[in-house]
Formats: sequence, structure tokens, C-alpha cells
Amino acid sequence: LMFSRGSNPVRLCFKSVEDRERVIEVLQGVGLGDRLDSIAGILGRIPGGRIAPCIDLTPDGVRPRVGFECYPDSQAASSRSFARSVIDGFRDSGRVDAAKAEAFLGIEGWAELDRRGGVQRTINHVKVLLEADDQVTVKGYLALNRRPTPAFGSDVDPDANDGPNLAPPD
Repeated sequence: LMFSRGSNPVRLCFKSVEDRERVIEVLQGVGLGDRLDSIAGILGRIPGGRIAPCIDLTPDGVRPRVGFECYPDSQAASSRSFARSVIDGFRDSGRVDAAKAEAFLGIEGWAELDRRGGVQRTINHVKVLLEADDQVTVKGYLALNRRPTPAFGSDVDPDANDGPNLAPPD
């Protein structure tokens, strides 16, 4: 990997795995051995699922900030229930806004675009960021998929075309 002068860091996201020890081995292997206690503390709050560790690489080495992309495994009842369990694991940290979390968890649904189809909104993953100062940030990511209009009786409600209002309260 060659960096240009004055370059921004390159974000490397590793393959997601269920084995927490493997995540720790990867992060220790890239030079984050001094952060293992903090990393283990974060991993202990993430219930199940697959985790893809993400690092920022600069010409000077690996930055101390670490991201953990959290994906449901085959045992999860749904992406929403998995996302809720990850978010709930960090509510006591003071880094999760309850109203924003509930809005995110309620965002899944269907938006009709025309008579042929629309967009299905689903939760893709939750990212937990461990900053250099051990502060934690939790973020949610959506997947938007163009789909034909669902057949009558499917599990997608084509009339549920309004997502939650994410504007702050008056």
C-alpha cells in the first residue's frame, strides 16, 4: 500500500467472524496490543452475531481508533432484534440517545415508488466505535433495496410507506 503526500487514513475492514478471540488476534496482530483491555470490554458488550473489526491505517501506522461492525448471525430472530440487543448493550454508557435509537430501530419498512415497485428499508448493521480516549460511539446503518411491489400476503406491507419522523421534537 502506497500513500500519497498528505493523505487521509485508509480504513481497513476485516472479514466478519463470530469468534471474539479471532477479532482480538487480528487487532493485536496489527499493533493494537496496548488496547486489548478496552477492546475486550467492547466485545463483551456485543451479544452474539458476527463482528468485522475496522482500523484506520496511515503512513505512520495504525491509529488507536477501532470500529466493530456488528452483523446478525443465522441464530438472530431478525436484524432489528439483533440491532436492539447491540444498542441495549451500550445504553448505560451514555453514548446512546434513546429517541434516536428507537427511531432507527423502527425505520424498517416499505416505500412505494411507482406501480412496479419501491424500496425496502432494512437494518444492515450496527457499528461500535472505540475512540483513542476510550469513548464509545454507536451508529446504525440501513440497507435500501429496490424491489418489485410485494405480492398480497407477503411479509412486506406496501401500505407502510412512512418511516418514522426523525426531526427533533418541537
